[in-house]
Amino acid sequence: ADDARAGVGRRGGGGTGVGGPHAYGHANHGDGLYSYTAVATLDLPDSNSTAEVGSRKLLGEATYDSTQTFSGGGCTICGTTYSCPTASLAYTYTDTLTSGYQVYRITASWCGTPCDATYWAISVNSLSLGSVTGLTRVCQCGDNIVYDSYDSGEVDDASDGYGYTIGGSNTVTSTSDSQICIASMTITIHYRAIAPTRTPTILPTLAPTRLPTVSTVPTLLPTTLPTALPTTLPT
Repeated sequence: ADDARAGVGRRGGGGTGVGGPHAYGHANHGDGLYSYTAVATLDLPDSNSTAEVGSRKLLGEATYDSTQTFSGGGCTICGTTYSCPTASLAYTYTDTLTSGYQVYRITASWCGTPCDATYWAISVNSLSLGSVTGLTRVCQCGDNIVYDSYDSGEVDDASDGYGYTIGGSNTVTSTSDSQICIASMTITIHYRAIAPTRTPTILPTLAPTRLPTVSTVPTLLPTTLPTALPTTLPT
C-alpha cells in the first residue's frame, strides 16, 4: 500500500479457496440487492458548567456501526453472498444521531476478494477514508479477506466541510480499477456530544425605593405666665 491509511488485507478463518466455474466467473453477477442495519444510542444530561462541559465531551465520545451487505454472487465469500462491481459501488445510509452530537472521525472495513482489481478506495460523501494499491488477484469461492484499516483520521467535525449529514442520508462509495467482489462493508461513526449553548438569564432592573419624607416638628413658643400682683395685708 502506498498510503499510510491504506487497508491491509488479512485472510480470515475458513478461507479455503475452491476452484470450478465460479473461480473467475463473477463478471455477470451484477450489483444485486442489499440490506442495512445500524444501531446507536447515547443520551447525556445538559449542563453549562465548564467542568461538566469538558466531562460531557469526554464521556460523550462513542461509536456506532453501519453495515451494508450485498448479494448477487453465484457462490459465497466471507461466508455469505456478495456483489462484484467492475468500477464503483455506492449506497446510502441514514445517520442515527441527533443535532446534539458531532461526527469527528469515520473508519471503514470490508470483507471480500479483489478478483481483477489492483486498486480500491472508499469515501463517505466527499470525505476520503483511504485507499490501497497493489492488490493481488484472488478470486475464489470461499475467500474471506478482511480489509480493515481505512480511516479518515481526526476531521474536527465531519459535518463541517465534508457534506456529512447528522440524522440524514449519507453516501458510501467504493471505487476500484477493475472487478472486485464485496460481501459487506462496515462504516464506523465516531461521534461526541456537543455542549449546549446557554442563553444568559438577564435579571430585571429594580427601580430604587424612596424613603418617606419625615415631617418637621413645629417649634413651640414659650408660654408667658401672668405676673401675680402683691397682696396687701391688713394693717
